[in-house]
Amino acid sequence: MIVSDSVITDFSNASSSVVSDTFYTVNNLSGNTLYYVYVRALCDASSSSVWTAATSFRSACVGYTSIPYSTGFEDLSTASIPNCWQQVALGSSSASTFPAAYVYSTNARTGNVYFEMESSSGETEIIALPAMENINNLMLTFYASCMNTNFVLEAGVMEGSSFVPLQPVQLTAGSGGNWSGSYYPYTVY
Repeated sequence: MIVSDSVITDFSNASSSVVSDTFYTVNNLSGNTLYYVYVRALCDASSSSVWTAATSFRSACVGYTSIPYSTGFEDLSTASIPNCWQQVALGSSSASTFPAAYVYSTNARTGNVYFEMESSSGETEIIALPAMENINNLMLTFYASCMNTNFVLEAGVMEGSSFVPLQPVQLTAGSGGNWSGSYYPYTVY
């Protein structure tokens, strides 16, 4: 068996482990890393099968300890929530399930990707950023746009599986019937 954080095409110098059990625990993995696994059968003392095609898995996320932590949906190239973010409570509208990320430059602040929460029935939607340690003296700064003057964003923290609200943020309504050009900066302490 070989576990690697990169795709292997030449197995002649790859370091492998002999595993005799169907379950195997891999230790000392880096957090939030894509790993590739290859296996082959040892037929007898002198022969083996060819290596299998890679199967992959992503290791668990770990809390961020390096501050400042910064991410932006503008950095994304596909419409997917960034690794280590978690959709905690989902809502829906006629178009999709939210919170979600979309590739659509007209609605994006910059670039092509934007993040959206939308509800046609007023349900609670929650997305959690990656876990961070020692957040008591930190602040969250973000840009947001909305189409409705009554939209309040509730910033808070996750304690176990429960959301604990810290500060409501009244969002400023956009202009011209769309989000483009109507993003404003917000800070939560």
